[in-house]
Amino acid sequence: MSISRISNNSITNALQGQVKPLSDLPSKKIPTTDIEKLNNIVKASEAGANYQKADNSRDNLYAQVKVSGKVVANIWKSGLVELPNAYAHLSSEITATSSASDRAEQIAKALGGEISYASNGTETPSYSFSESLKKILDGR
Repeated sequence: MSISRISNNSITNALQGQVKPLSDLPSKKIPTTDIEKLNNIVKASEAGANYQKADNSRDNLYAQVKVSGKVVANIWKSGLVELPNAYAHLSSEITATSSASDRAEQIAKALGGEISYASNGTETPSYSFSESLKKILDGR
């Protein structure tokens, strides 16, 4: 192959030249002492690293908000919220300083949904805004 063409909208680049196998390219052996130094640097950085699971890992899931049995929001222990674009308007209703439980309640209230707590959550197994509202109104 002698010409390769890469195109992206109005930007076009043409690369010309011979394609060669890597074995034909010049190489230099890395000295053993350099390899040992690099290995020591990697080991030192790994020893001091504090690996944590991602914020949105399943282990950190706090609750899900369901509307008509369909999951419409995931809330993680940190307060991170995952919502479909259709519910983007809720971002203005969720306060920035809310905890995970506050955010779950705000979303459930706004959508008339139910909160289903993850088995690793600290709250009661489920929460229904509709049922909670009914209890408040019946208590008058």
